[in-house]
Amino acid sequence: MRILRRALSAWTILPAVALLIASVWVNGHVFHGSVNPYMNDLGNPVCFVVGAVAGVWMVLALCRLIADVPAVDHALGGVLSYWGRNTLVFYCANASIYPVLIPWLLGLVSLDTTSSDISVRLACCFGAILINLVICTPCAEIMNRWLPCVLGRKAS
Repeated sequence: MRILRRALSAWTILPAVALLIASVWVNGHVFHGSVNPYMNDLGNPVCFVVGAVAGVWMVLALCRLIADVPAVDHALGGVLSYWGRNTLVFYCANASIYPVLIPWLLGLVSLDTTSSDISVRLACCFGAILINLVICTPCAEIMNRWLPCVLGRKAS
């Protein structure tokens, strides 16, 4: 546990970001691949896995950094903890809204999920995250309050 805690220090965020950027750059410029989750296109498998692991490492290190800074933890910790506890609901609800509803909603603000433009894809990713949070948070509340047995929890 001590080794993992040291490995997830704030200083590992920068190498993880650098590795993520490098894997995306190599994927696009060397292998001419692209990552577009809306089109189920992951580009070069090695670059995708390296980028995914670096991204996960970066997020875990950021979470530890947030937990280690009391003011930031106080401001964000409760919301992030709530979302973390309800990951199963988010995952299940996302599966039903991701293929049709999210591209449709993004299209309403003129974002094309099939675009190859990196800035449009980034906007689509952030838009999808916001849509998921807006839709899945109430779903999590409904599940927690009125359907806890579906989540394997006892009714209170």
